[in-house]
Amino acid sequence: MRAIIYSIDYEKRYVYIRENRRLIRLLLSHKIASIFLPILNSGMLIDVDTKCVHRYLHKVKTFKQVISLKPYRMLYDIDILRLDMQAFMEDIKHFVFLDFEMSMPSYKHKGYFQSEIIQFGLVVTDHMFTPLYESSHYLYDQHKHPLTERTKKFLKLDQETYDQQAMPYALLYETMDYIKKTYQPKWVVWGKNDIQVLKDSFQIHQKSPLLESTDFIDMLKLHKDYYHLKDDLGLLKAYQMYYKDTVSQSHDALDDAKMTMHITKAFMKLMQAHRRYLWNTY
Repeated sequence: MRAIIYSIDYEKRYVYIRENRRLIRLLLSHKIASIFLPILNSGMLIDVDTKCVHRYLHKVKTFKQVISLKPYRMLYDIDILRLDMQAFMEDIKHFVFLDFEMSMPSYKHKGYFQSEIIQFGLVVTDHMFTPLYESSHYLYDQHKHPLTERTKKFLKLDQETYDQQAMPYALLYETMDYIKKTYQPKWVVWGKNDIQVLKDSFQIHQKSPLLESTDFIDMLKLHKDYYHLKDDLGLLKAYQMYYKDTVSQSHDALDDAKMTMHITKAFMKLMQAHRRYLWNTY
């Protein structure tokens, strides 16, 4: 829907447009309103995707463009943002696809619980997604607590196997330190939970932080921004968007890191195809 803004009710989050001498209300969600209401004014040209509630009321799903006409100025263009996203990704020389499995509280636990990393999986690639190095290990938590039944069930892991294969946290820290110094990569995760549990681990084990927030790429967030998704997208569902083969999520850190790698590779191909489409269109 492409239209000129007639008026705005900032309190109720309505944008009014005229259609055949009738006023149509466009309702903005709280999240969309927080982003776009500060830049919207009467007389601006907007291009939006909407869902019809009834004839004179639509819910805005996505803003595609916001244009000030006097003077003419492009305030927002989703295609330009997508091109910027692709340019950023194509500038990266090395990626590390990283995933953690974490400890979980017992079924009877109440109150706060500090999750810790008990397995990591990572794959280092070049910009063409050629694997250069991979590593995966179980890790002891700080106090070497036995795994809870919930953790064992979720990971399909028994205590004996974990005890035999688990390594000290220092292995993860030293591995990441080596990779950082050798490749100067961007660290790609699916969702912010992995970023947070890694930051927590530095404090728990009294280690200097190895990474800054700018070192990470949250591939889930990129998908939500690129496709303008309202809700989170699961790792497996994202994989199935791009690939037809039937897979299940094993909740193994290395398998999930590799799945993130394949999603990123397909996402890059899609962005390249979209760029070619825009060039041919405009």
